Amino acid sequence: MCNEVWSADYKGKFLMGNKIYCHPLTIADSKSRFVFTAKGHYKENLASAKAEFKRVFRIYGIPNQIHTDNGSPFGSVAATQRFTRLSYWFIELGIMPVFSDPAHPEQNGRHERMHRDLKAACAKPSAFDLKAQQRRLNHFVKEYNHIRPHEALGMETPASVHDFNARLYPEKIPNFDYDPEMRVLKVTKNGSVRWGSYN
Repeated sequence: MCNEVWSADYKGKFLMGNKIYCHPLTIADSKSRFVFTAKGHYKENLASAKAEFKRVFRIYGIPNQIHTDNGSPFGSVAATQRFTRLSYWFIELGIMPVFSDPAHPEQNGRHERMHRDLKAACAKPSAFDLKAQQRRLNHFVKEYNHIRPHEALGMETPASVHDFNARLYPEKIPNFDYDPEMRVLKVTKNGSVRWGSYN
């Protein structure tokens, strides 16, 4: 079913003509293979990723799950349940983060296959700077979604099979309401709570 699981990843960085690295963030629907974005960033960080996710969510809605690897800013093998600040934001939006097992990119194989096509189309050779590189990325997304047929889709295009009726992005995250008999505790930055002090 479309919008059940989206996949996201930073496609491996590559040098542009100006000797600066481009880090393309890609987000796609796992069922239809529709690519929502291939956004070139200078760095793989929370602020850049979150800004692009917001833009995509506002246009296309939100999925039930987002499947990523364990790389920053998506996941962390050192964190509780691999969650990061981006993961917790997804959860607040009602999206469950799902992670591939460490060192197993094949578990997100459809996305990895799309990345090979993207690299061949946009990075060999790359453009001179990020503005020009983004034009190439946009062209790839348009062709991939609307022109190129996919064997796994019965030779249809992703745009022709994708269901664009996803859940709306909530601009404001509602407050969590707890039953009156429940005790609400604050969690510290290191993930601990002080239960004994409330007895």
